[in-house]
Amino acid sequence: MDMRKFTEKSIAALGKAQKIAREYGNQEIGQLHLAYALATEEDGLIPALLKKMNKDEKAFASALEREIAKLPKVSGGEEYTSRALADALEEGESQMNKMGDSYLSVEHLFYGLLEKADGTLKRIFKEFNIETNAFMQAL
Repeated sequence: MDMRKFTEKSIAALGKAQKIAREYGNQEIGQLHLAYALATEEDGLIPALLKKMNKDEKAFASALEREIAKLPKVSGGEEYTSRALADALEEGESQMNKMGDSYLSVEHLFYGLLEKADGTLKRIFKEFNIETNAFMQAL
C-alpha cells in the first residue's frame, strides 16, 4: 500500500483505528477498529451515507464498540495490522482503481470492509442490513 495515495481523512481514520485499538488494549488493529473509526467520524462521510441509507449510525457504532470491547486485551507488545484488515485495505485500493480515482478515500475503505468483512463485522453488517449495493447507490 502506498500511503501517498491515501487522502488525509483516510490516514486520519487509520490513525484513529490504531488509537482505538490502543485504548482498548488490543494489540491487533482489525476491521472492527477501522469500521468504528469511520462510523464515528464527526461530520464524516460514512455516518452521512449510513443516514442516507436509513441506518441508525449511532446504533451501528455502538454494536461495533461492543464487539471491540470483547477483543483480547494485551499489555505491552507491538501493535500490528490484522490480515483481515490488510485484505480490506487492498480491496479498497482495488475499488479506487475501478472507480478511476487517484486517491484512496474513506468510501473506498468502507467498501473494502463491506467486501472483505471478517465473521464479526459481516454479522454486524447483516444485523443492520448494510450491503455493498445500497452503499454504492448512496454514494
